[in-house]
Amino acid sequence: MGGAVSAGEDNDDLVDNLLEADYIKTACVERVFRSVDRAHYFTPEFRDNAYKDLAWKNGNLHLSAPCIYSEVMESLQLASGLSFLNLGSGTGYLSTMAGLILDVGQNKDLGNRHRSGDSHALTVMVGGFFTWSWSSVSFFNERQAMN
Repeated sequence: MGGAVSAGEDNDDLVDNLLEADYIKTACVERVFRSVDRAHYFTPEFRDNAYKDLAWKNGNLHLSAPCIYSEVMESLQLASGLSFLNLGSGTGYLSTMAGLILDVGQNKDLGNRHRSGDSHALTVMVGGFFTWSWSSVSFFNERQAMN
């Protein structure tokens, strides 16, 4: 899978292509995909690949193809009040989208991975659906969490 949807120029193009190919079927999943820019989960030198419907791997970082994530999000039928555990959460892209639908206050990733070190602030506001802010994104080692 992957590669079924043509590459877009930005996150909205990617979502439009996923809608046109019938991977995204519900307004809820569409809003979350539009709210979470896939490029924020790539290392800076590979961000030009963010809007292609292809999987990406760089060292320990991995993102599945957007068409795969859209099928997962549609199949899970997430709603506020439900729970979601993503084992092997990679970059946190899927967990972030799931967390927005679930309306949870935190998205924790306990992992022992090397990250790009790219901290950024991200604010999500979409048509009254939800408002969410992140700032100073940081990643930590699970051993640090135990202390």
